[in-house]
Amino acid sequence: MSAVPASVNETASLVGLDLSNAGAPRDWQRERNAETEQFIMGRLAGLASLADRGGVDLISLDETFRLGGKRRRDAWLDGALATSRLARHTTRAALVATVPLGITRPEHVAGAIASVHRASAQRAGWQLEQGATAQGTGARTVDAVLDAPVAAPRKRTVDDVVREPVRPLVVVPVRNGVDAELAAARADVARLSVATLEEARAARAAIREAAIEWGRAHR
Repeated sequence: MSAVPASVNETASLVGLDLSNAGAPRDWQRERNAETEQFIMGRLAGLASLADRGGVDLISLDETFRLGGKRRRDAWLDGALATSRLARHTTRAALVATVPLGITRPEHVAGAIASVHRASAQRAGWQLEQGATAQGTGARTVDAVLDAPVAAPRKRTVDDVVREPVRPLVVVPVRNGVDAELAAARADVARLSVATLEEARAARAAIREAAIEWGRAHR
């Protein structure tokens, strides 16, 4: 994974772990079974806690993650629900859920991620689904989510001082040039799909240069 920092001179290496495959397999999604969900969450919590203690910076769940049980119309919320529950099992890692824009409205996405943000003491992240740009997602769409009133609620301290909100991280999977351009424009973290270290370095450099053109960084 590669961060898109405010300054291209900042350290921009992250250790990320995708736990999407720890979710329920398709065969477990046929019947509503509370024990299935409990098993999945128990396994997920154990893996996340171990990763958190091991120094992983970011734990993510993609749009394929399911808790198990009967298929539901709101199953797309499973990633956000699970990452909210992982908050009490982790202390430092960012908790990133994929809430797809293709099937719901920006304010609903913002609300789901805000619930993770509250539960995790502002450690949440929102990952766009694979192929989001092909479905028309662009910088303005991302802004619509981030600008929603619930996206980054203000936080009160013990002395009742209201702090400025810390918005959730934006994570963009990058598989093509259009994805890379969106990552340069709005992402805090770009997930690169490459075969070699050299390709990763080249893609990272291109995104950072494009971020400068978007006015997000300086030389």
